[in-house]
Amino acid sequence: MGNAKERVITKMGNVTFEQLAKMEPKLLELEKIILNYKRKDGCINRVWYGQGGVKEKMSDLVGNYRIRYGGPRVLNDHVGYDVAYRHLYDSLPNCETECEDCVVG
Repeated sequence: MGNAKERVITKMGNVTFEQLAKMEPKLLELEKIILNYKRKDGCINRVWYGQGGVKEKMSDLVGNYRIRYGGPRVLNDHVGYDVAYRHLYDSLPNCETECEDCVVG
């Protein structure tokens, strides 16, 4: 977590989140959810990992589960998934509380 927005070099060449978002604009909606997150919305890990969370929604848009939708190859494989995951996850604010979702026992 943090606010790093880095360019990821892949075997398929230089693939950025911005390029993926041009191919699949719904990725920008997920980024907006993260950037508009407020503490009152609950634990950031629940926003990311929870049922219906950002990670689950992202998996429908990019990666191996997207194959059923077609589109450019980079949206349908692990490369696109890795780039989107890293960008979105790194855009999350750090969790500053020790809620039950964040404390590992």
